[in-house]
Amino acid sequence: MNDPRVLLIISLVFVLLGLYNLSIGRRKIREARLGGSLIRWHKQISVLTGIEYLMLSFVFLLDIANRQGGIAPGLRDLIVPLYAILLSFSAVLAVIVIRQGLRNTRTLRANARNTGSSLQANQKIEPAIPKDYSEGQMKHQHKRRKKAASARRRRSGRF
Repeated sequence: MNDPRVLLIISLVFVLLGLYNLSIGRRKIREARLGGSLIRWHKQISVLTGIEYLMLSFVFLLDIANRQGGIAPGLRDLIVPLYAILLSFSAVLAVIVIRQGLRNTRTLRANARNTGSSLQANQKIEPAIPKDYSEGQMKHQHKRRKKAASARRRRSGRF
C-alpha cells in the first residue's frame, strides 16, 4: 500500500461509491416526499453510506498528499489528529448505518406481521383463479397439479 497509484485508485473507487450512494439516497428521499411521507437524510442508509465512503476517500487522499509532500511542513503536525477525526467520524457513521439497517428490518417485519395477521379467522382466502375458467378447466388443472406432485414424490424417493 505504499504505492500512491494504488491509493489513488482506491480513493477514486470510494469517491464514486460515495457519490452513487448519495444520489440513490437523494432519489429515495425525493420519491418519499412525492409519496407524501417525509424521510430525514440522517435516517436514509444510502446517504449515510455515501458520506462514510467520502470520508474514507478523504483519508486516502490526505495520505497520498502527505506521502508526496503536498502538505506544508507546518501543517504536518495536524495530519494525525485529522486522520483520527475522519476515521472516528467514519466509524460512527458505520455504527449508525448498521443500527438504522437493523431498525428498518425490524419495522418491515412488524409491518409484514401486522398485515398478515389482519385477516380474521373466519375469512377465507380465495385462490387467484381467472374468472373465465370453466369448471372443466379447473378440474383438469387440479388433475395436472396432482399428477405433478405425485411425480415429484416418486422422483424424490418418497413413493
